[in-house]
Amino acid sequence: LAAASFAVIDNFFGSVEIGNLRSEVLALDNSLFVQGRTGGGGGKTFETVVRGDRVARLQGNDSRVPSLGALLRRADQLVKTLAVSLPTLRRITSRSQPMLACYPDGGAGYIRHLDNPGGNRRVLTLLVYLNPEPWDPTDGGQLKLFHDDGSATVVEPVLNRAVVFLSRKVWHEVLAANRERWA
Repeated sequence: LAAASFAVIDNFFGSVEIGNLRSEVLALDNSLFVQGRTGGGGGKTFETVVRGDRVARLQGNDSRVPSLGALLRRADQLVKTLAVSLPTLRRITSRSQPMLACYPDGGAGYIRHLDNPGGNRRVLTLLVYLNPEPWDPTDGGQLKLFHDDGSATVVEPVLNRAVVFLSRKVWHEVLAANRERWA
């Protein structure tokens, strides 16, 4: 994280726990999910050409997703561990509500963007993928992380893979999904 402003962590959560989390998320009522919005402040809009995901925001203690609390505790441990080598992370005192995101098949993606272009307090973004294996590159939905030198790293959204990055620094996009993609 200190060198590249992002890190990819496989087997982030226990294998039983990630299976439980995936099952709980997929069992949620579809009505909890709304079209992802773009724009900052009060001017957020629904633009599927920019952002094609459907999202649900939950509380960490949501009884419909009991495994989420354990995942959030694991995320908190990660931040503490990263703060040892990245002192700026020591200022993190809270986290936002967890958000579930589903990119439907048929080409849904999210164009190149920053998660914090200029205002909210977000310092880190943590993604944990809930997609079944195997995930083929033709399934799409990869995360593309852009480097300062113009190059990019493409990350396959495989089950139990976590990606953590600096929200104000790392430009990224979600490539078109040809298979339903969960994070």
